Amino acid sequence: VDVTYHHFDSSRGVNASAADAVATKLHQVLCVSISKEDYAVISYGAFKVVECKTPQQRNGYDCGVFTLGFAEALSSPSEDGGITNAKEYREAVLQDWFEENGEHAKFALRLRERICGDIRELAARNK
Repeated sequence: VDVTYHHFDSSRGVNASAADAVATKLHQVLCVSISKEDYAVISYGAFKVVECKTPQQRNGYDCGVFTLGFAEALSSPSEDGGITNAKEYREAVLQDWFEENGEHAKFALRLRERICGDIRELAARNK
C-alpha cells in the first residue's frame, strides 16, 4: 500500500526538507508498529510527501500561530461537502477555516488573543 503524507506549510517550500525528514521517521515508526501486529501492509519505501495548498503567512514570525490554527482546523470535525479526495478535502477545510477566522493579520491576532485568554483562564483555575 502506498502512503501519502500531506504537508501544510504557511511558508511554501521553506520547510520541504524538514517535512521529508519527519515523514521518513514517522513512516519508519508506523511500519515497525504495523509489522509487530503482523499487518505488514506498508513497505518502508512506499511513501511520498505532497505539498498542499495552504494559506500563506506574510511575515517571518507567524509560523507557530499558523501551525496551531492549521492543526485546530484540520482536527475539527466538519462536513465533507461531497469531496472524496483527501488532499482536496483538507485544503478546502483549511481555506474555509482561515477565511472564517479573519485571514492573514486578523487570523494571527485573533488566535493569539484566544490563546492568551485560554492561558489566563487556566492560570485562574490553578491559583
